[in-house]
Amino acid sequence: MKTIKELKEERAALAARMSQMLDVAEEREAKGFTAEERAKYDGLKKEYETLDERIALREEDEARAAASARRIGGDAGKTPEERAARHQEELRSTFIDYVRGAVTKPDIKEEMRAELFTGNTMIVMTAASKRIKWSAVWKNWIVVFFGNFLGALVIVGLVFLSDMSAMNGGQVGQTMVSVAAGKMHADWLMLFAKGIMCNFLVCLGVWMAYASKTVADKILAVVFPISAFVACGFEHCVANMFFLPMGALLASCGIAPAGIDPASVNMLGALYNWSATVPGNIVGGALMVGMMYWFIYRKKKN
Repeated sequence: MKTIKELKEERAALAARMSQMLDVAEEREAKGFTAEERAKYDGLKKEYETLDERIALREEDEARAAASARRIGGDAGKTPEERAARHQEELRSTFIDYVRGAVTKPDIKEEMRAELFTGNTMIVMTAASKRIKWSAVWKNWIVVFFGNFLGALVIVGLVFLSDMSAMNGGQVGQTMVSVAAGKMHADWLMLFAKGIMCNFLVCLGVWMAYASKTVADKILAVVFPISAFVACGFEHCVANMFFLPMGALLASCGIAPAGIDPASVNMLGALYNWSATVPGNIVGGALMVGMMYWFIYRKKKN
C-alpha cells in the first residue's frame, strides 16, 4: 500500500504532465487539443481526481488513528478502574452541559431548539453538581411552564376556530369534553401517580434520544416510551394544557356527551388536575430519572 507521500508525489507528476500538455497545445498555431490529446488529457484528469480522493480518505484515517492514540496515551499508566472513572465523568459532564444549555447536540442548530417543562425537570442534575444555582432551576421551570401554557392556549384557539369539534357529527367535540372531564374528576393520588409514571417514561425517552447519533436513532428511542405513556393513560401536565382548556371551552358552549354536566368541566377542574400532575411529573423526571442518573454518574470524592 502506497503512503500518503507517495500518492502526493504521483499526483504532482500527473499535474506536471497535464500542465505540459496544455503548454504544448498553446504553442502550436492551431491552439487547442486534438481529439487524441483531449482523450489523453481527460484520462489524466480522472486519475488526478481519483488520487485526490484516495489522499483525502487516507488523511482522515490517519487523523482518527492519531486521535485514538492520544486518548490511549492519556490513559497510560492508569488502572482499569481509573480509566472507567474518567470515562464515567466525561459522560456525566457532557450530559450536564447539554441539559444546562452550555452545549447543543451537533445535529441541532441553536435556533431550532425548543423547551418542554417535563423534559427540563432533569435540570436538577446540573444544580446537584453545583454547576448552576437552584434558583436558576426554579426560574427555568417557571418560564418554560408558562411558555408551554401560552403555546397550548394558542393551539386551543386555533382548534376551536377551525370547528374541529363538529367533525364526525360532533363526536370529536364530545370526546374532547369527555376526556377533560375524566381528568378533572379523577382521584388526586391516582393523578399524582400517573404523573410520576408519565414523566419517568418521557425523561427516559429524552435520555435515550440524547445518547442517539442519527435522526433514525432518536425517533426509535422516543417512540416506545412516549407510546407507552399515551397507551397507559398517564398524565402529562403539558399535554393537559391543551386537553383541559379545550374541554372547558367546548363545555362552556354547551357541548358535552350524555351523563356529563357541562358546568362541571371548567378551569377549576383543570387547576385541580395540575395540582397533582405537575408535582407528579417533577418527581418522575427530576427524582426518578435526573437524580438517579446524577447519583450513578456523580463525581466521587477521594
